[in-house]
Amino acid sequence: MKFRHFLALSILTATLAFVATSYSSQYESYSTVTILAGGTNNVAGTAMNVYTNSTNVTAIIAPTKSEYLPLMIGYKDVTGNVGTAPTVLFLFQRSLDGSTWELNTNGLTISIAGSTNALTPNVVVTNLTVGGIGYYRLYGVLNTNGTALTNLTITYGIKK
Repeated sequence: MKFRHFLALSILTATLAFVATSYSSQYESYSTVTILAGGTNNVAGTAMNVYTNSTNVTAIIAPTKSEYLPLMIGYKDVTGNVGTAPTVLFLFQRSLDGSTWELNTNGLTISIAGSTNALTPNVVVTNLTVGGIGYYRLYGVLNTNGTALTNLTITYGIKK
C-alpha cells in the first residue's frame, strides 16, 4: 500500500512539474534591438541612402517567433523648413530565407511626415503584421525634402 501511495505521489509531482514548466515557458522575453543608431548618418536633401550590405546598419530583422513586428523610426530635419513638413520614406526588403531579397520597388515602405521644427525629432512607432515573412532588412532612406536629415534611428522589438 505504501508503494502505491509513493508511486501516486511521484506521478502527481512529475505532472505538476511538467505543467508548471509548460505554463512558464509560454511567456517569452521581450527586448529591443537598434539597427540604425542616430549620430551623423545624414541623408542629403532630395537624396537616398542605400543601406544594404552597409556597415551603418547592424543586422537583419528576424521576427520569426512573432506575428507582429513593432518598429520605432525617427530622424531630425537639419534646418527645419518653416511651413514645409518633409516626407521621409524608409524602405525595407523582405525575405523568406534571409538570403534572397525582394526588389526594393516591391518592398515595404514606411512614410513619415515630419515636423517643421528642426529641434523636434520626428518619431513614428508602428506595429507591422508580418505573418509568415521571416526576415526584413533596411534597404534605404529617401529624403523628399530639400534639406538634409540627421539622427536617423530604427529600433524594433522582438520576442526571444
